[in-house]
Amino acid sequence: MKRIETVVLALALLGVAACNSSTLTRSKAKTLIEGSRNYGPTHLNLTEQEIGAGLKSNYLAQFSVSSGYNILTHGPLFTRTYVKVGPDGEKYFDCPCKTAQQFEAAAMSGRCAIATVATVQPHVIGVTGITDVPDAMGGGKLVQYMWNYDFDTLPSEIRDFFKSRQPQAWNARFRLYDDGWRLQELSP
Repeated sequence: MKRIETVVLALALLGVAACNSSTLTRSKAKTLIEGSRNYGPTHLNLTEQEIGAGLKSNYLAQFSVSSGYNILTHGPLFTRTYVKVGPDGEKYFDCPCKTAQQFEAAAMSGRCAIATVATVQPHVIGVTGITDVPDAMGGGKLVQYMWNYDFDTLPSEIRDFFKSRQPQAWNARFRLYDDGWRLQELSP
């Protein structure tokens, strides 16, 4: 009986030592990346393709704003077309610009992006490689990984809008400290 307790104790100590090791595993890297502030819930800004799907489904609507006066044609000098959230899309999408004046004022800054009302969570699909990276501070690790959003949190009516969003290949740089690995930088 004493022998079994010794074996169990030895295995437990081995497990603790492995958790505190200087080895950066794929699962540890994934956990650290997903725990970073960059991987919190977010609202998705729609791409041109997704806006097109929104227009086809009547969740979004186009409207034009004319300005200036053309003395030759006796019509507007400029006409800009914008996309806004339509009445059917208000429960799925939001846009900070509601009026023509707000769209015109934001035209230069691009601050009228249409975004989802529901948030989506980015997630790491998988770590594809880990390599040593020497630097002036004693070295670290470069982790290559694939990520995408978890679209399952979106209402089923609009999930298909985002099918074209492919997983992204990114890199994460880690450095080993006395208390373990820390994420230093994320980059495409």
